[in-house]
Amino acid sequence: MLDLFSRLRQTAEKHADKTAIIYRDFEVSYADLFAAADSLAAGFSRGKSSGRRKVGLVASRDAEFVVALLGLMQAGVTAVPLSPALRGAELAKLADQLALDEVFLANQFSGLFPRGTADREIEFPTVGGRSSVWIRHALQADSEDSRRTELSKRGVSTIRWSSGTTGRAKGIMLSDDAVWARVKAHCEMHDLRQKDCILFLVSFDAALPALVAYLCVGASVVLEEAQNIEWITATSGNHGVTLVHATPFFYQMLLTHADAGKQTFPAIRYYISTGAPLASALSESFRNRFGREISQYYGIGECGPVFFNVSNDLPKRGSAGVLVSGCQAKLSGAGEPVDSDFGELWVRGPGLFEGYYEPWRPSEEILLEGWFCTGDLARLDSDGYYWMVGRTKDIINVAGTKIFPLEIEDILLSHPDVEEALVYAQSDARFGEVPHAKVKRRAGSSISERDLLRFVNDRLAILKALRKVEFVGELPRTSSGKIKRSERN
Repeated sequence: MLDLFSRLRQTAEKHADKTAIIYRDFEVSYADLFAAADSLAAGFSRGKSSGRRKVGLVASRDAEFVVALLGLMQAGVTAVPLSPALRGAELAKLADQLALDEVFLANQFSGLFPRGTADREIEFPTVGGRSSVWIRHALQADSEDSRRTELSKRGVSTIRWSSGTTGRAKGIMLSDDAVWARVKAHCEMHDLRQKDCILFLVSFDAALPALVAYLCVGASVVLEEAQNIEWITATSGNHGVTLVHATPFFYQMLLTHADAGKQTFPAIRYYISTGAPLASALSESFRNRFGREISQYYGIGECGPVFFNVSNDLPKRGSAGVLVSGCQAKLSGAGEPVDSDFGELWVRGPGLFEGYYEPWRPSEEILLEGWFCTGDLARLDSDGYYWMVGRTKDIINVAGTKIFPLEIEDILLSHPDVEEALVYAQSDARFGEVPHAKVKRRAGSSISERDLLRFVNDRLAILKALRKVEFVGELPRTSSGKIKRSERN
């Protein structure tokens, strides 16, 4: 069976002269992309230890990251993408938790780790005749390690961090087979084609299988920072973008750009949203402006894509969608999976993870007869569409009545003066818990707490009433940009 890198190389050989990566005014062909990856892999010695070494990767969201990732895949190590947005101390803590053998840093990020005598600069040709300098920072001695052997047995090609929205982030181990299953799911969900051009605006560590899927079909991928709205709106039409893959944050920013509209993406097939819930008010405003619904899919690090929704029917707006082919889902009651139309979501399928690295918990200790309990609450409608209701940990218990923060957040976000909102449980002597919220107002807004509470509570039952709003400049976020519920108060 071909490994993941070999599958990608087959595509590269088939479409050698086609543009693979576009970054600003810089275009990279499939042939040049893989030649650069070969050059990196050739200079990356495998070491003397048995099993797979764990190598962190710190780079910007550009062609160099893709080259480095492909090179590490070819070198046969377990790649661990790390966000350069993290502070040096945070990166060092993650490296220690995962017992990384090395960290591979683009030169501009070399200062994130203290220099040591074992560091080595590597200069290799990247793309288009350019050269790039990388720093290999050795962290562990080259010795036998039972974990390395276990990674090799399980075929773990990458470890990604969970978002940490509700607590401590965990290292999620993914095998080549799991990544490939997720790649196939992405290809199916949006009927990916070789002629597609994808504007890819999400973090690599969170959406790596999607990036690999785009390269596997021979598509062109435009890399950019979501905040660079001016460049995106000015140039995307020139590249013939057919899919936009972004978070709700990008679509909200796009709506604030006066010149953005249907003409911005004349060849568009899908607008894809992932990474966070998509507010109904945002979907409505976007359709009014751009003429179509934003499609979305539900997936988490442990499972990959589970549901996808590409429907343009208004009654299905807000649904996570229907099951991805090959995936199974059940909704649980009292901790056991049962046939039900509401409950905690359990998932089984080919893209499941191999377990958590630290603290070490292999998948056989986590899964129950192959089922993974997601901790998310969902309901199933008569058409086979799933609707995400919230997290079991986030339920607010008001005198025995269960309240889901997403319901109140959706109302808050429908107000024109609200940019972001986070609803959470606050202890209360009479009711046990009551809903409170932190809200980021839109620029220039001066709406009062009293007026916002009236707006929300006119649309809620009495027991669900929001009791307090705190206006904040920013909401706490994870390194992947999700709102961090564990730091809500």
